[in-house]
Amino acid sequence: MKIHNVILGITIALGAIPAILSAYPDDDSQWLSETTSDGSSITARHETGSVVVNGNLYVLGGRHMRQVEVYKPSTDGWEALGAPPLQLHHFQPVAIGSKIYAIGAMTCCYPDEPSVADIHVFDTTNNNWSVAGEIPANRRRGGAGAVVYKNKIYLVGGNTLGHNGGSVNWFDEYNPATDTWKTLPNAPDPRDHFQAVVIGNQLVVAGGRTTDLPNPFDKTVAPTNIYNFDTNQWTRGANIPTRRAGAMTVGIGTEVIVAGGESSTQNNAFVTVEAYDVASDSWRTLKPMQDGRHSGAGSILGNRFHVISGSAGKGGSPEITSHESLSLVGGTEPDTDLDNDGLTNLEEVIVYYTDAQDADSDNDTVNDGDEVNTYNTDPLDPNDTPTIPPTDGGSSDGTSDGTSDGTSDGTSDGTSDGTSDGTSDGTSDGTSDGTSDGTSDGTSDGTSDGTSDGTSDGMSDGTSDGTSDGTSDGTSDGTSDGTSDGTSDGTVDGSDGGIVTEPSSGGGGVLGWQLFGFFLGLFAMRRRNVR
Repeated sequence: MKIHNVILGITIALGAIPAILSAYPDDDSQWLSETTSDGSSITARHETGSVVVNGNLYVLGGRHMRQVEVYKPSTDGWEALGAPPLQLHHFQPVAIGSKIYAIGAMTCCYPDEPSVADIHVFDTTNNNWSVAGEIPANRRRGGAGAVVYKNKIYLVGGNTLGHNGGSVNWFDEYNPATDTWKTLPNAPDPRDHFQAVVIGNQLVVAGGRTTDLPNPFDKTVAPTNIYNFDTNQWTRGANIPTRRAGAMTVGIGTEVIVAGGESSTQNNAFVTVEAYDVASDSWRTLKPMQDGRHSGAGSILGNRFHVISGSAGKGGSPEITSHESLSLVGGTEPDTDLDNDGLTNLEEVIVYYTDAQDADSDNDTVNDGDEVNTYNTDPLDPNDTPTIPPTDGGSSDGTSDGTSDGTSDGTSDGTSDGTSDGTSDGTSDGTSDGTSDGTSDGTSDGTSDGTSDGTSDGMSDGTSDGTSDGTSDGTSDGTSDGTSDGTSDGTVDGSDGGIVTEPSSGGGGVLGWQLFGFFLGLFAMRRRNVR
């Protein structure tokens, strides 16, 4: 695909700089004020939350019946989408596909603020609300943290009595597909007024408080709690350096970034920003925000952490419309692939706007790299899901398109028992690792149990490497036929009949794409820094 040459151009053209991209902000990265081209802004609100769906940032909830609002990078402006069916606040919105779930919320009025039983769902395709189910009566609470992991929603902590002394350490799993609940082991520490995040296979909970009266601000929680989805066990991590509640929290790479908040130690909301590294169990301090705030919206959009609205003072006022962001492009290798989805961090945060630490950004069960490299579908659109042929143990067909100077049709035809490089349990007829000027060496790497047809339509004027790695029942046929200049390396996986890789790195047009990529990369970075 040509976009790979664009990305290659960016990487090569900037190769003299030893450090271009990291999935973490640098210690000296500054917060920048965000404005829109049309002058629109968010409605002032607090006890709100946000989530990104299909590249747009949605802000939901807040006291006093706040409308759903969306920021669209395509128009560089805010748009109001209507009010929810009732006051919803003190919840962390999460998205599965095109739907946003408001789960574990509170409603009017302070201080008892009842927990909302219903699971309210906002559909971003038609801007309508619906009810998906309800929280079991004995597990209802508001002010909880919520995350999505493998298409299930996990609810942790919260308060059963609003602000009046009902903080809990409960942990539950909700499956929207079946509308069923499962009780999981309690977290080590009760807390409310916080946000949870997922880092790899771990859920991380930091900050928050156990709210009660007469002073709802003073009982902040120090320990960080980590849940491992593989072992189903909780552990305690290092204490947060600056104890506070109501912070905006996101996860990137191996770090959890906690911005802002409130506590009884000061009347103004915090500007403090700290990051917890799950791998090293340590905290570091980042540059402070321009405006102190708590209980605002916070999400990663593109390569920046956006914080929006909230309250500038302890408690509920003054509500602000301020919007600022922090660059997450720091200084490490551009070809690191943190989530192992086949896309580098550079591609994810600058080119495709996918999540660099989530292999399947749109939760459609196909990872981002396969959508971009193999199926040519949108990794941010859950409705643009590729049709993957079923595996039936019989016939599979994989085609790799390249270019070749001449025709290479090399056939390896023989019978062998055993599996090794170049072993076929049956008859293997394929073209691979051969020279396009008449000579071809066909290799079948795998066990043949059906019929695998892999065609590499092209070759360089030197070498075409087409490998059939899979299972077929007799015949593996790989043919390289075409004309061009360069090297084509195609791998066909006969078990699913799809093209696994098709990199092309030769030919007269690559330099032009590299130069184009260079200026595209500089423009993209400059545009974000200016904003």
